[in-house]
Amino acid sequence: MQFSDIIKKSPQLCSVERNIFMEVLMRRPEAAAYLQMSRAFLDRAAMTGDGPAMIKLGRKSVRYRREDLDTWIAGRQVRSTSEIRR
Repeated sequence: MQFSDIIKKSPQLCSVERNIFMEVLMRRPEAAAYLQMSRAFLDRAAMTGDGPAMIKLGRKSVRYRREDLDTWIAGRQVRSTSEIRR
């Protein structure tokens, strides 16, 4: 089940709650700006699986949670350049 199905089929979520929940999700350009990276990087990372976790809302629509972006950043921390994966 996709996230969009959950939102559509959740009558217990009033419109205000739904708007608050959706506000915490960023589109790809917003996520790229938050990460200070290009949107093209996120496009490639989404295809290769090297990027942050994302939520697929539809065939061409994805969103990112700030928490997932922060977790991804923290997971890339290294102490020396020899630790950098290629």
